[in-house]
Amino acid sequence: MEGKIMNTKISFNILPGYVITAILYGILAWFVYDKSFNAALGVFILSVVITVVIIVLSCIPVIGWIAAIVISWFWMVPELLIIIGIEWTWLITCILLINIFTGLIITGVTTIAAIILIGTLIGAILS
Repeated sequence: MEGKIMNTKISFNILPGYVITAILYGILAWFVYDKSFNAALGVFILSVVITVVIIVLSCIPVIGWIAAIVISWFWMVPELLIIIGIEWTWLITCILLINIFTGLIITGVTTIAAIILIGTLIGAILS
């Protein structure tokens, strides 16, 4: 997906990186959860779901990453772990922290873009 904002090209070609990390998390889960294919598949699915939720919520300027943390850490992950049937380990914490850090960066970028947009609109109105 590409777009143009004020003659600046923005590209969102990050999907291959997330697919590779989700596969890596699944491989790590194979060893962490005692060579269980169900756990590996479950962690792969959990990683994909959490990544999508955090990226979507982080697009909200200023408070997006806070909403992403609250929803994913306190509601989605515990529910998904119950459905998958695995325990919370260091791997789940690592997945969450990496995605939360990514969400913080996305929220920062969208906040800066919103400030620029608001400043441009105010400048256009006042001139």
